[in-house]
Amino acid sequence: MDLSRNRKPDRISPAGKLRFICAPGSLYSKPPEGTLATVEQALCDFAWLSLRDGIEPQSLATFRNLHTLSRRRLDQVLRRYPENVQDSASRIMRAGHRRRADRR
Repeated sequence: MDLSRNRKPDRISPAGKLRFICAPGSLYSKPPEGTLATVEQALCDFAWLSLRDGIEPQSLATFRNLHTLSRRRLDQVLRRYPENVQDSASRIMRAGHRRRADRR
């Protein structure tokens, strides 16, 4: 089945309904050939997709090991995203740091 010809955003598959979403060029930063997006970019993309659908990202997932993210890289990636994504990422990071401090 040649999916490149089918431009419908929603498709039914044996695994269920799939939705294909393309981020606008102003947000999307293609990783270098043969690599994956950084975890910082993945967090921002997840927040953007969730908020775009009117859902707070923290209501969909539990975020762990946030201390491993580079704050410098995160801030650099966040510059491309709307303010609501920047705010959401900041809330996620603050909540992660609070949970880590509570465990000490």
